[in-house]
Amino acid sequence: MLDQTELQENFEQLIADKYSQLQATTKWNQTMWHINGDLVVSLIHMANKSKFCLFNNDELDLDKLQRWNTTTYSKNLEVHDSKSIDWSLLSEMIDQTISQYTTTH
Repeated sequence: MLDQTELQENFEQLIADKYSQLQATTKWNQTMWHINGDLVVSLIHMANKSKFCLFNNDELDLDKLQRWNTTTYSKNLEVHDSKSIDWSLLSEMIDQTISQYTTTH
């Protein structure tokens, strides 16, 4: 079962605890976290699922790709059950996404 409130709280706690370098911003009517203006991650809730969007990371092997504009895309990890999230795997994906910005900029 998807408890979006619990999911949001756990996600924001992860960001606060491990990713203090990320800054929240509102873009496309969503809260997204960025580093130096480069989008990194967002959590978007929908009617029967939520999705973690990881931005502009070619290295991720996720099934869903979403275009946000001509230069921005995300690979999405869709969640239907908030209890089934592997937070350490999500953290690894965020680390990998952040590292692409810190090594190329």
